[in-house]
Amino acid sequence: GRSRPAQPSAGLSALEALVGRLARRASARVLSVMLGRFRLREHLAALRRYLLLARGDFVQELMRAASEHLSLPASEQRPHVLLGMLEGAIRSSSAQHDDREFLDRINVAIMPGTAGDKGWDVLCLTYDVTAPISAVLHPLAVRAYERLFCFLWRVKRAEWALSTAWCEQATATHTLHRHPELASVLHRAHLLRADMGAFVSTLSSYCMFEVLETSWKVLSDELDGAEDLPAVIRAHDRYLRSVARKSLLTGGKAEREVAPRLGELLDWALQFARLQAGMFVALTESHQRSEEQAEACRREEEEEEAAATGGAAPASASAAQGRRGRGAAGRSRAPVEPPRVFTDAELFSRREARERRRLQRRKELRQLAATFGARIDSVAKQYRGAMLRLLASLDAHGAEAPADADAADSAGGVEELRFLFFRFDFNEFYFAKFGEPGALAALGQDALAGRAD
Repeated sequence: GRSRPAQPSAGLSALEALVGRLARRASARVLSVMLGRFRLREHLAALRRYLLLARGDFVQELMRAASEHLSLPASEQRPHVLLGMLEGAIRSSSAQHDDREFLDRINVAIMPGTAGDKGWDVLCLTYDVTAPISAVLHPLAVRAYERLFCFLWRVKRAEWALSTAWCEQATATHTLHRHPELASVLHRAHLLRADMGAFVSTLSSYCMFEVLETSWKVLSDELDGAEDLPAVIRAHDRYLRSVARKSLLTGGKAEREVAPRLGELLDWALQFARLQAGMFVALTESHQRSEEQAEACRREEEEEEAAATGGAAPASASAAQGRRGRGAAGRSRAPVEPPRVFTDAELFSRREARERRRLQRRKELRQLAATFGARIDSVAKQYRGAMLRLLASLDAHGAEAPADADAADSAGGVEELRFLFFRFDFNEFYFAKFGEPGALAALGQDALAGRAD
């Protein structure tokens, strides 16, 4: 008869079961060592705090310490100088309370730049990865962290620049409010800064809370439920993809159309901050010259008044001289020079010269206001055109309904796009100003065509 196929013996089945139990036990032991002895969870938390800029006071201290140096060209950046500033930011913030095991791994790298780049554009914080945590923080993951840092650093830089611009506005407005010629340009600068500040703050808040915090919560839950190291690696890779998709909007049309719009708006915010800083320098210098000339005019008027009264000093000067005389009774006084005598023609000529100088000062301020006002209006037009194009892209992609989950993920996530559209227009300002949301696409195209012209 035919021979039957060999059946697995009971001993082989028992061996397979034993190998399976030992493999699971070994995997559980490896995971326990990674999370315990090698503190994998703490390393991931340190990456979130420092490379993903979740520790706000550290970011503020770093920008305050390095802003002047980072404003230099990229070719003049020195890693050892920036490393010292990084250490100063750590000591000046709550980061000083973290374990040095993690702080000592944070380093500074200068990325390749292009002509015209500043230090802001090439700075990158890195994290020294060693075995065995390199199993989770593999090279692709490290590059993903660096890419996320560059994007979030750009957002924080724009937020910092607009915050500095607000401080400059508060100081300069207090000084320049006495010049009515400047009221209009100062008001327009204030409105544009507030508009840009609302956008950048909304984007920063979205990245920090809706993106980083929610993704970190998901990763923490998956780490708690992981049974082996491969599960941890997969969870961490999903975490990085989630953060990149929601903040950078990677994948599909959103990466090609929405992300460049965000970068364009951030660039306009930085350009406005530079423009306003230059404007306030020019206006403050003109104001100081105006004050010096006004003081010279006051001295001339006092001199003419003294000549008209036959040498009598003004009341305030007489009172001060009387107090000094009583305090120094009996002492000899210096001879007082007789006042100059002006003819009527000289008085008329001097007054006419003062009036010409006053009109010239006002003309100079009006010219500065007109020049900077035109530049601010140009930036405002370009910025609002870019905002229309962003909202048009968000509206168009958010209205799409992908057929499956993969399509949604490749498009950056329809829900994220819809949520971003809501966050940027939460009070329906653009809806009320421009009508139906669908009309934003046409307006965005019009703005694009206007910019090309």
